[in-house]
Amino acid sequence: MKKLKQAGIKLIVATGDHKETAANVAKEAGIPVRKNGIITGIEMDSLSDKELENKILDLDLFARIEPAHKIRIVNAWKKAGHSIAMIGDGVNDAPALKAAEIGVALGSGSDVAHETSDIVLLDNNLSTIAAAVKEGRTIFDNIRKIIVYLMADSFSEIILIAGSILLDLPLPLLATQILWINLVTDGFPNLALTMEKSEPEIMNEKPRPKNEPLVNKEMKVLIFLIGIVTDIGLLALYLTMLKMNFDIQHIRTMVFTALAIDSLLYVFSIKSFRRTIFKINLLSNKWLLVAVAAGLSTQLMALYIPSLQRLFKVVPLNLYEWGIILGLALIKITFIEITKEWFILKHKRQKNNTKKNSLE
Repeated sequence: MKKLKQAGIKLIVATGDHKETAANVAKEAGIPVRKNGIITGIEMDSLSDKELENKILDLDLFARIEPAHKIRIVNAWKKAGHSIAMIGDGVNDAPALKAAEIGVALGSGSDVAHETSDIVLLDNNLSTIAAAVKEGRTIFDNIRKIIVYLMADSFSEIILIAGSILLDLPLPLLATQILWINLVTDGFPNLALTMEKSEPEIMNEKPRPKNEPLVNKEMKVLIFLIGIVTDIGLLALYLTMLKMNFDIQHIRTMVFTALAIDSLLYVFSIKSFRRTIFKINLLSNKWLLVAVAAGLSTQLMALYIPSLQRLFKVVPLNLYEWGIILGLALIKITFIEITKEWFILKHKRQKNNTKKNSLE
């Protein structure tokens, strides 16, 4: 009950029992019921659907109700703009289970309830639902991390290639090099991000609004920032080396390697959007460590194995050049962390203002 409440999920009781009995059971179970938050089926009958919709947010317990009342309750919450899950076990719960956005039948319930619902709770344990909510939020978080990681890299490549074409310069990357970065260097960390564990704060946040897009404003800012910072650094490196009359193969090797190493390092900044890189455990995801190591190994192979050198048209780099590449990566990570910190502070201010307003 506590975990669900912290997660911003409101628990209500809808039962055929007498309201005094239901209120005592709810209190014992830890479900908060306000003094004026109880309504009976007879009282519901005197309300129109619109009146019930306007009153629904103030109700915690529905007593002496019938199957038709349960459908009205579900529909009223939905019309009020909320997502609702209905938990039931009997044949008379089936219509409401079907009407709810998520119907949850108890494992000990009737066959009709099982067939009508979306989920069957085999252990009849509410903590399983709390665990499922946590897992669902974690999966959604990880999808967002992967989107930022992949789109930021793609955006960087598009701007880099487009910039060189507009400036009428030789392409800074070859098609084989772009494919190598997208499939091999980025591919391993991309898969490893799916294994990121839940962040501690994940069950202390309110549910997302229904109309919230998968790619929100903060993600767009990060994608744009990562892409622009990368492109400024790489274009500066590219133009400088061109002016110094470096061989185009050497220049492409620098750009190719810098883009690959950037991706392998800034993935640690993508591990969390709620905390900076200095406040997370960088070693928590062993699969990500293996992925970064594998990506680095394959990149070194591309640079130092003769057959792969010929395939990707690259040359070996010296320690000074590796230092430049690592420096560019650190600058990029710094900009990402500054942006994340700004968003984190912004959310804290909004949360504090919300608490202050609620107390007033």
